[in-house]
Amino acid sequence: MFSSYSVIFLFFSLFSVVATTGHLRLELTASNDFSLQLKTNASFQVLLLNMGSTRIVSFHPKIHQETIEITFSKRRSAPQTQIYQMRTSDVANYQTFVFSDTVLLVQSFFECDNGFVGEYCLEKSTTPSSNTSNTSKSTLQHVAVIHPSTTNSAVNINNFICGTLVIITVIFLVLIVIIYFSLRSGQQNVYIRPQTSSLTKTKCQINLEDSRCQSPESVRYSAAPTNSITITL
Repeated sequence: MFSSYSVIFLFFSLFSVVATTGHLRLELTASNDFSLQLKTNASFQVLLLNMGSTRIVSFHPKIHQETIEITFSKRRSAPQTQIYQMRTSDVANYQTFVFSDTVLLVQSFFECDNGFVGEYCLEKSTTPSSNTSNTSKSTLQHVAVIHPSTTNSAVNINNFICGTLVIITVIFLVLIVIIYFSLRSGQQNVYIRPQTSSLTKTKCQINLEDSRCQSPESVRYSAAPTNSITITL
């Protein structure tokens, strides 16, 4: 009888060593309401996520399983796969999945079951409070990382830079216009009138008698002629 109890106790002791003593915990936060499909090698489930609300899911790996491959998918969107390590870490890991107009933020960490500690949750412990402290630490890091003030400050800086560039550009254009019109108004218009040769008419009278010019064919007068010739030059 005593030997049978010993065998049973030994069996459960061995089973506790080879069985999974940890689980993968995922905290899912979506930007919009949608149905998320989670698929592993051994399970498939559909989760309805609400905008801004965090949904927690857990996966228990098989014996001696070091990684879990999880596929995230949304209807009418290409599926995306992520591989998670089955070991604890002091720093929370974050993944971002984009499905068309929806963004999914995932915080993942491997937790030990109650009574187990260590990197792979294989060591027994009589103080399970350490698990609670690790979870609180990871949650605190999660709040510090995704704090919205960082995004808002970056957006404000970008808006300030864009506004400054626009103001400088407008001032530069106004100065160019003012300088252009100032130079244009200072120029004097000089008009050169083309020179045209004009013929001036000059009138003079020549008396034949005074000129003393005679020709054989010319008519001689005994008296002073009363007529004169007008020559126009």
